[in-house]
Amino acid sequence: MWFLSLLFAVLGSATNLFFSLRYPSVSITPVIALLLVHPLGLLWDRCFKRASDPPEFFIDGTLVSNVRATSVSMVGENVRDDFRATEGVPRRGLRLWLAQGHWNEKEHACVYIGSNVSFGFAFATDVIVEQTQFYRQEATVSYQLLLILSTQILGYAVAGLTRRYLVRPSGMVWPSTLIPAAMFNTLHKEHNRPADGWTISRWNFFLVMFFGSFAFYFLPGFLMPALSYFNVVTWFAPRSVVIANLVSG
Repeated sequence: MWFLSLLFAVLGSATNLFFSLRYPSVSITPVIALLLVHPLGLLWDRCFKRASDPPEFFIDGTLVSNVRATSVSMVGENVRDDFRATEGVPRRGLRLWLAQGHWNEKEHACVYIGSNVSFGFAFATDVIVEQTQFYRQEATVSYQLLLILSTQILGYAVAGLTRRYLVRPSGMVWPSTLIPAAMFNTLHKEHNRPADGWTISRWNFFLVMFFGSFAFYFLPGFLMPALSYFNVVTWFAPRSVVIANLVSG
């Protein structure tokens, strides 16, 4: 989970920041991370899990094999017996450390939350770009890091002050969170039977809507505007004034 969270946070924020300074721009939304990370999480388990691995037990998110045996008194008799049977089994290197737990809905949600926070790049980056590119002011690496961290932490602090009013009340359900919640249920449900009054399953309905919406937007929204202007050509010759005058919007 941590590896995939950091991977999508770094790649997504870097991609959005890189293309935000270019036109036509490309933006990656957290929904893309929600869809792409699921097969990667399943692939992670397939690559690192083995049938002969010792059983794992977690207490409050802590792996039992890494704590004292007295901590196992909090769980049932069967778990304690299994733990004592595997207490002397070594972790056998890096693979078992990477293979802790299984890819589940909670880990999927954590990766999505990390992507949702990081994909929208820091506002201070615009200040740094204007200082360095337009006003030719020198901005050291330490200044850039401190400026970005201070502005971001200030925003999180203000959000934390309003948490008891905008987050904790049970009636404060934000409509935008219903979409990923439905996606988590669809991707992680064990069964795939049709719902009440429907003749199509969750997965089939998702696939139909996914490819239908992709065709509906990609064909007229991305390819057809290219008939009026070809901004993409400027990517191949960014310094050509003639091409910019001919095809740029």
